[in-house]
Amino acid sequence: MERLKELLFCACLAAACAEGASEPRTSCERSSDCTKGWTCEAGRCQAPDAGREDAGAPDSGAADSGSDAGQDASVSCEPLDGPAHGSVTQPERAAAGNEATYKCDAGYHLSGEAKRRCGASGDWSPDAPTCEPSTCPALETPEHGHVMLDKGQSAGSKATYSCDSTFQLNGSATRTCQDDGSWSGAAPKCTCSSDLETDPMNCGTCGTHCSSGTCAEGACVRRVFVTGTTQPSIFGSLTQADAACKTLALGAGLTGTFKAWLSDANGSPSTRFTKGAGEYRRMDGVTVAKSWSDLTDGTLLQPINVTEAGAAASGSGNTFVYTGTKPDGALVTIDSSDPDAAKGATCAGWTVQADSAQVAYGNFSASDQSWSYGGMRQGCSTPLRMYCFEQ
Repeated sequence: MERLKELLFCACLAAACAEGASEPRTSCERSSDCTKGWTCEAGRCQAPDAGREDAGAPDSGAADSGSDAGQDASVSCEPLDGPAHGSVTQPERAAAGNEATYKCDAGYHLSGEAKRRCGASGDWSPDAPTCEPSTCPALETPEHGHVMLDKGQSAGSKATYSCDSTFQLNGSATRTCQDDGSWSGAAPKCTCSSDLETDPMNCGTCGTHCSSGTCAEGACVRRVFVTGTTQPSIFGSLTQADAACKTLALGAGLTGTFKAWLSDANGSPSTRFTKGAGEYRRMDGVTVAKSWSDLTDGTLLQPINVTEAGAAASGSGNTFVYTGTKPDGALVTIDSSDPDAAKGATCAGWTVQADSAQVAYGNFSASDQSWSYGGMRQGCSTPLRMYCFEQ
């Protein structure tokens, strides 16, 4: 047997020399240190089959017990270092065909392949991956809402959603930037939380604000009424007349700001009122004008003959209202040649309740220009109604 070993060694030596190799190595740390085909055992390079008792015997076909199927135990790859901010799982001694698996720490994601294979040449492939910081894309702000980030767009950051007043959040209020660079969950939406028929902040559609007036049947409108009771002419000022309208509106359960359709030397509806494109409607819902320009063009669609309570005004033979105002909303002026010019048209600026003063009046049963200016009335001693318009 010893003679057989010597002969095999010499045969292998001769083969190595024939391939142009120098003297074969005898010491080793791994099989790759030895001549091709040799193995490293106990620190020494061993020729093929040199240590088998049945050397030279026919191969029984059994697999080499020193390596797994599909692997070449005679070839090994260098141990791998884990990536920065990550780690690698690998065999203790990686032979050809073995795999190594990479993963990253929390807040980082792999750039490259997660697995590498030990090749027949003793090299790992493909190239080693790296662990890069995870960053999530910018988030869109929801319509009618807001989104706040506690740590920017880095992994672990929390996004918190909220909605404007009168809107409610539909979906999760928070999302988290995940290690793979994506946000958890889906973006929530802000939807109306109020009645679109009556909410002035969301009138008809979400986000449609009534800048003035109110919301009725999904449309921004201004309400108007003729007072249910007559009023003395001594308001004292337009501000005091507005206060009278407010008192009557509140008594009927109406919110909002109402002003009197009156004029004097200090102002008139054309200078004091909020003008807009919305409709003017009586308290029974009937439209009297489509807009400010329609209101002041000289005629109305319907007379203003419904009170703050929504009831029809009863004339009882007297359908006059104080105005001192022309249909276009301006102060009624009297030509200086008129014998009564000195009396003016506003009961002396709404300070006199006597027949010595006079007033320009309107007619609440009319829809032509006389709704605001039907003529001059001598004397201010008899109380009359007035118009109140929502701003």
